[in-house]
Amino acid sequence: ASCNKHNQKWDAMEWKAETEVTQTNKGTYEIPTEGATLIFSCSNYSQPWLVNAKENDQYLHLERVNDKAMSVDGEYFHAEIKDNNLTVAFKANDNSQTNEYTLTVTAGDIFYTFNFKQSASSVVENNCQITYTLRGISDDMLKYYDITVDYIGLDGSLDRKSVV
Repeated sequence: ASCNKHNQKWDAMEWKAETEVTQTNKGTYEIPTEGATLIFSCSNYSQPWLVNAKENDQYLHLERVNDKAMSVDGEYFHAEIKDNNLTVAFKANDNSQTNEYTLTVTAGDIFYTFNFKQSASSVVENNCQITYTLRGISDDMLKYYDITVDYIGLDGSLDRKSVV
C-alpha cells in the first residue's frame, strides 16, 4: 500500500450534544458531581465506533461487536454507541478525587476525542474541627470532671456539648 495525493480526505466528525452539558473553552465537558447521562449525535457519519477509553489515566477494555468496539465500562461511567449516537452515563462521584475521562471514536480514517471532567465530592473534601476541655477530679473525690467539646460540623456550624 502507498499514499499519494489522490487519497480521499475525510471530513471532520461533527458531534452535537443532544442533552444539556457545559463545555469549557478547552473543549472539556463538565460533569456534575451527582452524575449525568449525556447523548451526542454525529451528523456526518452514520456508524462510528470507539477506539480507546481512559478513566483517570487508566486505559479501559472495550467491548467489541463484529470487530468494532461499541461500549465500555469504567468504575464511574458507561459509554455506548448505537448507530450515530453516543450515550455516556456517569455515576455520582463519591470520592475526594476529580475524575477525568477520555473517549476517542472513529468512522474509519477520521477520529474525534471527547474529554470529560467530574468534580470531587464536596462532602468528602470537608473536614471537622474539634476542640475539647477536660478538667480533673479532686483528691478528696468531692469534685468531678467537667468535659466540654466544641466542634464545627460538615455544614460549618459550631456546636458545643458539655458533660458534667
